[in-house]
Amino acid sequence: MYDYQKDLKQVVNKAVEKHGSMEKAIFEMNGHIKDLQFQVNGKDALLQLARSNVDRVINKLKSIEI
Repeated sequence: MYDYQKDLKQVVNKAVEKHGSMEKAIFEMNGHIKDLQFQVNGKDALLQLARSNVDRVINKLKSIEI
C-alpha cells in the first residue's frame, strides 16, 4: 500500500529546507496555488468563449434552409 504520509512528510521537509520555515514554505505554496488557479481560470474562460462561438456557428447553420 502507498504511504501518503511518508510522501507528504518528505515534501514538507523539502519545502521547509528550501524556504527556511514552515510559514515561508506555506506562503510560497499558496502563491503557486494562486498562479495555477489564475491559469486554470484563464483557460476555462477561453474554452467557454470557444464553446460560445461553436454554438453560434451551429445555430447559424441550423437556421440556413437548404
